[in-house]
Amino acid sequence: MSLRYKALAAVVFLVTAVTGGLLLFVKARVEELTRTGIERELSVDSLRLRQQLSTATERTQDGLRAMIGPENFPLFFATFPDGIKNNLEPKVDDWRRHTRADYAIAALDSRVAEERRAPKLHAADDYWIVATVPTAAPGALWERLAASAEVNGVIGTAFRDVRTVAEVIPVGDALFLAVATPFFEQPTDFAEFCQAEELRTTRADLPPPWGVAAVLIELSSAWAKRNQLRPPEDDGDEPPNPIHEVLFAGNRVAASSLDDRRAAEESLIAARAAGAPRFMASLPLAGPREASIGLVQNFREDRDRPASLDRPGFIAVKSLDRELVPLRRMIRGVMLGGLVFSLFGAAAAYGA
Repeated sequence: MSLRYKALAAVVFLVTAVTGGLLLFVKARVEELTRTGIERELSVDSLRLRQQLSTATERTQDGLRAMIGPENFPLFFATFPDGIKNNLEPKVDDWRRHTRADYAIAALDSRVAEERRAPKLHAADDYWIVATVPTAAPGALWERLAASAEVNGVIGTAFRDVRTVAEVIPVGDALFLAVATPFFEQPTDFAEFCQAEELRTTRADLPPPWGVAAVLIELSSAWAKRNQLRPPEDDGDEPPNPIHEVLFAGNRVAASSLDDRRAAEESLIAARAAGAPRFMASLPLAGPREASIGLVQNFREDRDRPASLDRPGFIAVKSLDRELVPLRRMIRGVMLGGLVFSLFGAAAAYGA
């Protein structure tokens, strides 16, 4: 081989080796940094969603207390000739509308309920559920709510422990934020109870509550989309890459900010298959499948236990492929530039 062709081959090899090695290094490093950045974003977004849920809980709790405060208390317990049934549902509906909840439930001490001839929708050992609004819900969901072990667990805890309880609970295929507050025979007792809770103390001298007021807000797909962090405005160059949330209860998807339920279900399957809070999977988040990163979180954070799919929670997921679009565009540009440089270098070496 002549010296001219050797120089040509050497230049082509050198440019190809330098360009290829640099691209591989940059690609691996940027992908690693991008994955780390997405995981950080998912963690921050999970904290944001939990904070929004906490804010909704506080707002609901304050609204519920206002509706069973001293000025509204006598109207609720006014006795009608046929018992207190006639004024139960209107007052309970006031709770629902004032707190912007989907359902509201009234439970009374069993002795009080029997004395005042209240209707019995569900009887526990020490209280009756006496009203649920709305009563004409599709599929008679209100009946399932009254008999639900999870709903009765929240109401029973509020009644027996004499404290406000707020939890995310599954009922059927849905998830609800349930807030339950006890109320008392005397308005002054209720005022002292509220003061003690604000000070994060307990009042041992308070009498047993007369009942519990509870409201439930469904964490639906509409709720998930409404509380989804909006991505920056699309500038036309990069595809939007939002963080999506998939709300789950056990093996069931309860709601999702994704339009495609299949993608939500596959996210839950991938998270369960990974067996770890963080996972990577190929998911159809926006139609075609794309490499995505997910993070499993529970609604109630427990420092002593890792996130688990066995407790109600949500999966925050974001596309890795869409985040790497600029990198891949840059690699194509560098490869094209390297090719042009290689051709010019080869021509120069050949001429020299």
